[in-house]
Amino acid sequence: MPFPLRDIINIPALLALIENISIPKPLSVSLIGNDKSLLFTIAKQKLCIDFHCLPAYRDTFCFLNNLPQQLSGEITSNKKGKKFYEQSREGGLTDIIIPIKINGKCYASLFLGHFFHQPPDATFFSKQAQKYDFNVDQFLKAIQKIPVLTKTQIDTIIDTYLPIIDYLSQCGEQQISQLLQHVELQKSEKRFRSFFQHSAVPITIISPQGSILAANQANCKTLGYTEQELLTFKFKDLIHPEDLPESGSIYDNVLTELTEVIEFEKRYQSKHETLLWGHTTIAPVSDASGKLLFCIALIQDITKRKRIEKELQSAHQNLKDIIAFLPDATFVIDRQGTVVAWNRAIEKMTGVKAENMLGKNNYAYAAPFYGKQRPILIDLVEDQNPQLKAHYDFEVTDNNILHAEAYVASAYSKKGAYLSGIAAPLFDHDGNHVGAIESIRDISEQKQAEETLRQRTRMLEETNTALKVLLRESAEAKEDLERKVLANVKELIIPYINELKGLLTDKQQEIYLQTITTNLYEITSSFTRQLSSHYIGLTPREIQIADFIRQGKSNKEIAYLLKISVSAIDFHRRNLREKLNIKGKKTNLRSFLLAHMG
Repeated sequence: MPFPLRDIINIPALLALIENISIPKPLSVSLIGNDKSLLFTIAKQKLCIDFHCLPAYRDTFCFLNNLPQQLSGEITSNKKGKKFYEQSREGGLTDIIIPIKINGKCYASLFLGHFFHQPPDATFFSKQAQKYDFNVDQFLKAIQKIPVLTKTQIDTIIDTYLPIIDYLSQCGEQQISQLLQHVELQKSEKRFRSFFQHSAVPITIISPQGSILAANQANCKTLGYTEQELLTFKFKDLIHPEDLPESGSIYDNVLTELTEVIEFEKRYQSKHETLLWGHTTIAPVSDASGKLLFCIALIQDITKRKRIEKELQSAHQNLKDIIAFLPDATFVIDRQGTVVAWNRAIEKMTGVKAENMLGKNNYAYAAPFYGKQRPILIDLVEDQNPQLKAHYDFEVTDNNILHAEAYVASAYSKKGAYLSGIAAPLFDHDGNHVGAIESIRDISEQKQAEETLRQRTRMLEETNTALKVLLRESAEAKEDLERKVLANVKELIIPYINELKGLLTDKQQEIYLQTITTNLYEITSSFTRQLSSHYIGLTPREIQIADFIRQGKSNKEIAYLLKISVSAIDFHRRNLREKLNIKGKKTNLRSFLLAHMG
């Protein structure tokens, strides 16, 4: 960044220094900026004043108009190697130009002149005066006042000024460095001020004693105070009273010795007594010596986050309470296999209290069941280890939920029990696997009941087989008995009935004899048994009438044989149709009886 020479070099002090240097008179000394500005001139020569600087001739004679060409002239070195420019004009009029370079850039030049190396040629300058319409006598008098210097004198003059120029360059470098630092500081302050004022995060500037020196708009908006109101507070005055005993020392003592950034979370009280949580970061700002100048405090409003954390803690506690009171033995591990929940039921099952299990890992949860620390069902949720699978008779349901059963001899203080376990993965709200849960149920009674049921079933099957054998033998004996009775009737009774038929002459006696014969056959047949067994709801009279109907007897014949009226027979016929479920149907009662009871 370029700076004006006046900001880099103390021009008045340089002028006073050069005025005290003894140089040949009337040698003129001028300081010219690289923008052609004349910063000062000492012992300005009459030739310049009366002739070269006249407006009509300035463009021709004044070296300021030819400054770029002057600086691009031949560089001359003195015996000490110091470089300068020597510029001679027509007629031998000479100037010395010593550039003032700072950080390699020319900011100004020191002009020493005019002078001659040899006495001037009066004829040449007379012609020059005539050419430019100067007064010849006065112009020549001015030329005569220009000093004639030997090389030794010139070297002496240059050796006098070069150290001054070198010193100016060194001072200029230091000054530019300071100016650049100042500019950067101004930029930094401007950036900080812009960030401070426009930041959405509340920012407070605090003195080492804890007083508020400045507060941005976000701070005012969050706390409800104006900046002028906040400037009357100490920072600790904004802290919620319940948090003040714990935090007050931070502001009373720590701030004065703060050397590094500190962070903490506290509650703050707004002007309208609204409670808010803030994540506070305090950073010290010190000077070059390390002395604390002030502190910058950033307060990020985390009230919403704290509310969510509280809700999550409450939900987590509720979940822990639910797990604690589940009737089934239950425990939970995280991704690292650390036990994070161990409920009361599993305490009872294993005899291990939660405080002795929570926080443990390396399969510690397996020891109460198997007497050693090794993977169990819950570890199969992530690791489908074939060797581990062999210990269980299990099934996998949707969502990788495992169900297995096993007899565990170490359960209940080595009393042993059949246990049923269900293990499932646990995920967070983003679907990331965060752990696993396993619930264990004692199914010893169920297994005992199943065994008892199997034994009873086996006994019933054996009894049923024996009954089938007995029933088959009973049926065979019955059939054998029926065959014998029928044979006896045919051989011992029927022949005599047939003989008796030939002796009867009365019609009614014949009917009775026929009835006796029919009933004898019925006794030895299965009709009556089938009728009464299939239609248990029939009365004995109805069964008797149904038998006569099947034999083809008319209502009048049946009434005569049973000594009841014909209307009574009609009544019983209707009841039979209703009880045999053929009432209202075009079904012949005798045909039905023959078809189903023949």
